[in-house]
Amino acid sequence: MNTVYRIHGDNIIECEVATSIILEAIKFATGNDYTVGLIDSNGVTPAFSAQFEGGLTFVLEFFPGHNRWDTSLPDFLAELGAPLKESVDAFVTKVVGNTEESIAAFEFCNALPAGNNAWQRAGRALAMTMADIPYFYFAEIGGQELDANREIKAPRFPNPIVPFSYLANSSAAPDKCTTVYMASRSISQKTYKEFEEVFANNEYKRAISSLFTGDPVSEASLDSSKKKSAKFIYDLAQRRKRGNTHSLEMWTQILAEAEAGHPIASHLIRDGLSWSKKISIPSNPSLKLLVGLLKKVGVSAIGSTEMPFCILPQAKRREIADELKAIYTESLSDEFLEWLANGEKDLVFVLVAGFKPRGDDSRPDRGLVPMARMIFANDDVDILSIIYGPAKPTTWQRLFTDPYRLASTNGLWEAVVSLSNALIVDSVSLEDQPRRDVIVKRPVYEITKGGLKKFSNVPRYGEHDVDSVLHLIFSDSEDKGVFESLCNPPGGDWSGISFLDDDGATNRWTSLPRVTGLDGKRPDHIIQFFKNNRIILSVESKDLLRNLEDKVGPRLDRYTKELLQTGAAQSRKLKKSLEWSQEVNIPLLKEAITKYDYMSAVAVMGDKQQAIGALEKSKADIAISIKFASDGSTELFYISNNEKLLATITDFFDSQSGKLDKLKTKLRQIS
Repeated sequence: MNTVYRIHGDNIIECEVATSIILEAIKFATGNDYTVGLIDSNGVTPAFSAQFEGGLTFVLEFFPGHNRWDTSLPDFLAELGAPLKESVDAFVTKVVGNTEESIAAFEFCNALPAGNNAWQRAGRALAMTMADIPYFYFAEIGGQELDANREIKAPRFPNPIVPFSYLANSSAAPDKCTTVYMASRSISQKTYKEFEEVFANNEYKRAISSLFTGDPVSEASLDSSKKKSAKFIYDLAQRRKRGNTHSLEMWTQILAEAEAGHPIASHLIRDGLSWSKKISIPSNPSLKLLVGLLKKVGVSAIGSTEMPFCILPQAKRREIADELKAIYTESLSDEFLEWLANGEKDLVFVLVAGFKPRGDDSRPDRGLVPMARMIFANDDVDILSIIYGPAKPTTWQRLFTDPYRLASTNGLWEAVVSLSNALIVDSVSLEDQPRRDVIVKRPVYEITKGGLKKFSNVPRYGEHDVDSVLHLIFSDSEDKGVFESLCNPPGGDWSGISFLDDDGATNRWTSLPRVTGLDGKRPDHIIQFFKNNRIILSVESKDLLRNLEDKVGPRLDRYTKELLQTGAAQSRKLKKSLEWSQEVNIPLLKEAITKYDYMSAVAVMGDKQQAIGALEKSKADIAISIKFASDGSTELFYISNNEKLLATITDFFDSQSGKLDKLKTKLRQIS
């Protein structure tokens, strides 16, 4: 019987990306080519058979969309020792009887590293490595920032301390964490040459392959990945202004220590880079006094002068405890002041805004304390988090009453409470509280190494399932004259739209705007029919009809047409080529784009009546409703008042009968 692996993905696209990485890794490591194909399953949890020339065969089942199944993946990770219930882009398990055993975790990042978004995924890496799960982080380098006219402005890069945290974490967890740097599809030739030495070749593939073949992991290949990571960080440091970061000599020193898995705190303290974090939101006078105090006592910056964390040597803890008592008087407890003054470890301060102006969480900030822990993965330091954003008053009440319960229900507080040793709250929204500190006394959990209860194939149906069915039907259909230009299911990133020109080359628009000039609406899917009837079909998907926006169809058309016709693509890949270039054939592309009719579609869950209602409500050219049965089979209803589109899509659906049978999907045209 074939071994069955399951990929629990953020969405169906992440499941497919993980599958490609796994299969290509095994192919490289074993030298055996493979075939992969859809087998009898359904559109909710599709399954694929992989067969290698050497005889290795197995099945991959997709479970797209976290936290909607009968078994809790986050709870399982907590049982393995993960401090955070963070879900990764793709979590791979092996089915063993009635359980699933963890195999690997994958994270994919092709978004531009803009500000605090650069560190929002840190908690996932830390959670996986602390749960002893091999974690592979794939990050794109050289993505281009665009100006207001969608012209290429410049490549964007993270602060070097962000990738440094992954390097330090991988060294503290040998064989469990590897960062893989890839060239962005919109990278310029100049930037590619500049970073050519750090891009992954095949170093990571043997490590991934070994998880599925049982072959030993190549230590040399993992060391090579570390060296490339270190080289990337050094290259980023070279690009920084010398006044706001460590010297290149210091970067060289701490990189060498991180590669070797050695502590770095003493080096940063000795370096003494001045720290000058600016607070950009409304704040209390006491917070300004706190920041001024940190500068006065001589904390050392970490990575660069403006990052929201710094480190204080153990010898100065008593001094700062006395000063903080003067600032905050009786609102700091004796227990906290004793901990602060008598602690035997160097102290890392992390300043967390954490909240938007109306008091809701700022999601990226949940990665800030985890990143600090990763930077010092080889050090034994204390972390004191300063929370200064405007949380709602009820949040402060819950924090001081039961911080652990608050942490169990909120991702930001889970990261702060689980990974800090203590907290100080200094927020303009904190009123009438007798104290502002929290000492974290972590409960002792029993770490288990058992398997995960096998997931049922029936989820809580929703938008994920609508998107999965659409994607499975329309993708990989170029031989039928259909190209999937965009698929952005829940958890996606709208990283780009692709378009086939008349030479068969793929052109790509990146950094998509949220709206276009005249109230356009960014689609969830775009389908290009490029043979007989040339149509660009922009699709909005929702779970329920009531959540569908009124008259959204014309707005979908408007977005796609304006984007493609007024803004040039940023990169191009020739037919059957793997290489992307910024050499876009603008005249050819513009001519091809004008040959298309722009139409819209909407898709929801439901039966015939939902499709009819969706067409009327949306004013789209076609409406689709998908009815899910308890066994995962589906009925797809569709209705259109546009004869050209109806004929085109009906012909395409007819050509997909074999695929639809394997997905247990029946078509129902509504006349």
